[in-house]
Amino acid sequence: MANRWSNEPILCKYALKTNSIITYVNYRLAPEYKHPTAVYDCYDCLKFLLEHKADFHIDEKQIILMGDSAGGMICFSIAQLARDEAHRNLFKKMVLIYPAMDNRKVPDDDLSWDERNMIYDNTFGLQYKTGEVMSRWYFPSWESVNSPLGSPIVCDDYANFPPVRIFTCEYDALKIAAREVAEKMRVGGREERRLTCRTQESMFAISVSREQCTQCGDRISTIVD
Repeated sequence: MANRWSNEPILCKYALKTNSIITYVNYRLAPEYKHPTAVYDCYDCLKFLLEHKADFHIDEKQIILMGDSAGGMICFSIAQLARDEAHRNLFKKMVLIYPAMDNRKVPDDDLSWDERNMIYDNTFGLQYKTGEVMSRWYFPSWESVNSPLGSPIVCDDYANFPPVRIFTCEYDALKIAAREVAEKMRVGGREERRLTCRTQESMFAISVSREQCTQCGDRISTIVD
């Protein structure tokens, strides 16, 4: 799974391409540390950086939240915590890359349609079943799964949210919930834009090429800049 060492090359690339200071949070992991430990580890890191912004040369008006998969969910949760505590938006933008926006147990009947079948035919086909197992490891209870911090798709309050860019892959089951969140934010009056990388499978699919990853990384750098 992703960690600091596997992500460091692409994070360095983002830093150089966008002339940005990038902070990677090495948050505590499940199953030893269950939700919402990771969310609060990241939020505490954000508050520490803001308290020491001069030491880290941080412009608090230019902060962008960015995360992929579970990291996308964590970014969304941080935006909720910051909104509730500061009563204002703290971020210039939020970039969510194939984010895990719905960790609830999704009934198969809700996904029995052509696009769902296309996704299953072109990727693992067991993503939701795998997700259910991961949820049991990650969350302490199903009540926490159904909370806005655990499944951002159930969030209905987008006041003081930053503009959002959601990056999804065409053949990825995660895009279904991401698309619903984008639509809810649009209806709620928040600025959002969802970009889909055509013919791109899930980043966890075994057939993803280095070229595909590079192309996606270049697009994301453009969005962040």
